[in-house]
Amino acid sequence: MQYLDFQRERKLRINSTLRVMLSENNLSPEHLIKPIFIHLKDRCELLPQLPNSMVFSFEGLLSHVEHLMKLGIRGVNLYPRIPTDEKDNLATQALNPNGVIPQAIN
Repeated sequence: MQYLDFQRERKLRINSTLRVMLSENNLSPEHLIKPIFIHLKDRCELLPQLPNSMVFSFEGLLSHVEHLMKLGIRGVNLYPRIPTDEKDNLATQALNPNGVIPQAIN
């Protein structure tokens, strides 16, 4: 039997945040990634399709992320809520530089 040389890649462990997220046999808040739904409206709304979920306004988004950071949750995933009349088969809103996500992160 011939053995192959094997070297473990360490690229994903290059900084402390990634090391904490990828450590084995341990689950804590810093390992979690919270999905957050956002829209361009001025107020937060309940998301009826997902119980106990909300669609945040930009103002509500900031305070919610601050709350998550205090809980130890370091990662978020932003999902835009696009009005139905702006949706199309080519997903043009995904490439819109003035869309919901680019505005939220600026």
